[in-house]
Amino acid sequence: MKLAFMVSVFGSLLWATSAPVRSPIEKLLEQNIRLDWPEATRIEVNQVSSKKVIPSQAILLQIHPRPAMGAISFEASWKSPEGPQRTFGTAVVRVYQPVAVARANLNPQEALDEVKIQFEEREISKFTQNGIFSHWEELEGKTAKTFIKAGMPVHRVQTESPAEIRQGQMVDLIFNNNQLLISARMKALEHGRLGNWIRVENPNSKRVIRARVSAPGQVAIR
Repeated sequence: MKLAFMVSVFGSLLWATSAPVRSPIEKLLEQNIRLDWPEATRIEVNQVSSKKVIPSQAILLQIHPRPAMGAISFEASWKSPEGPQRTFGTAVVRVYQPVAVARANLNPQEALDEVKIQFEEREISKFTQNGIFSHWEELEGKTAKTFIKAGMPVHRVQTESPAEIRQGQMVDLIFNNNQLLISARMKALEHGRLGNWIRVENPNSKRVIRARVSAPGQVAIR
């Protein structure tokens, strides 16, 4: 029992002595950068370099770019017995937060739901250009626009909202020239979003024409 206690204490001390000690400017940068990324689970500030040693009472005048991520530059100032001090510095910032990830391969037009999507903590700097999802609410009603490989983050550019008209759906074809209004039931031969021109077929005559998607379940030829 005594030996186990000593091992436990020794392990705690070893962890405490090996834990990295952050400098005042690292703490100050992290606190400030968290304003850019309030949902971040973790923010790492590394490779901090400045022309002068920055004390704990310093304030940040600016950080570039904003939101801060990757290689950044900053300006800090503080008061000293010698008078006001100012310096410039650089650092590398890594931001981690939950990201929507495909559980399995996803094909175009496949719905995105909890069976096919999970959230994992990822470092997001390489994902921000194409956008990421951090909440289920952002994915509600969306489908895959392109093939998404299992284990890969789901980018916003890879998703879309469901089309107003889907291939094989029966739709109302409207013709209206302000003097005459005609409506007919047609079969959509392809998916269509609002404003798209799609092919529709008369199920009786098999005649195919092009019509513009004007509303969910409705197309028009004028």
